[in-house]
Amino acid sequence: MSLYSGLSAGGPSAHSDILTATPDNEPSRRSLIEEIKRRGRACVVAKNYPDADAIYGKGIEVLSSVITNNKEGNNEDEVHNCEKDISIFYSNRSLVRMQMGKIAEALEDADEAVRYDPAYVKAHWRRGQAANACGNTSMALESFEKALELDPTNKALMKEVESVKKKKEEEEKLLAEGGGVDEKKENDAKMEEASPKSTNDALKDA
Repeated sequence: MSLYSGLSAGGPSAHSDILTATPDNEPSRRSLIEEIKRRGRACVVAKNYPDADAIYGKGIEVLSSVITNNKEGNNEDEVHNCEKDISIFYSNRSLVRMQMGKIAEALEDADEAVRYDPAYVKAHWRRGQAANACGNTSMALESFEKALELDPTNKALMKEVESVKKKKEEEEKLLAEGGGVDEKKENDAKMEEASPKSTNDALKDA
């Protein structure tokens, strides 16, 4: 049984065919990656986050192997294409894990998304969201500002930057005034509630 099976209703996963697939050539691997994108997107839309987590995990597993093998073979074009896809999978799994309350894991995935494709706006966006949820406003602001630098006209990102700037200023003010930890936590909760939580923006690149 696959590591990723048994996720739907306590029984075998409806996606066991792709979760246990072992593509042995480039066409079959590309076909599998496209199917992973399609099913992952469908699971996120349906809010079936456990299966989405597993599906994106399978994509990451397959692409990681391809990247390693092609780096050894000096196939730079193939590595570049796979790095873009794996960044999307890490970014989308970060979103999924945020929705599942796995905040630390969401941040780790976002970090990987940025590492594989530093020019991918959504990767920095996810990193900002996860860092903000972890209470690391400095990292969140840095990530949102980088995303905005890559996409300067994005109004949603502008709002994220302003929201985190305000949160960071209030934190610094509380610390300067000797504010209590409970007061800071309450403020964090209010700011988090005000932060946009839409999942649709992750799916355009998937």
